[in-house]
Amino acid sequence: TRSHLVGIVKGFLESYDFTGKTMILLHHAGSGLGNTKSTIAEITGAEMKKGLAVSGATAQNDRDATGQSVNQWLEEVGVLG
Repeated sequence: TRSHLVGIVKGFLESYDFTGKTMILLHHAGSGLGNTKSTIAEITGAEMKKGLAVSGATAQNDRDATGQSVNQWLEEVGVLG
């Protein structure tokens, strides 16, 4: 089911052709990704890379650790080489 996606996000994803594109997800660590990754892939036809969850408290209080986590993740998914 796609009902867990906010309507405006679902509408955006359905309105554009993402075939052959790669998407990566960055989100607040509160509730996790669930099946969002597979749902977005189903809607868009895009290749989905591993997502990254960032805690708001960590991002706010430990920017160095957050920056290191983001850089490591971007290297893992092939955005940074």
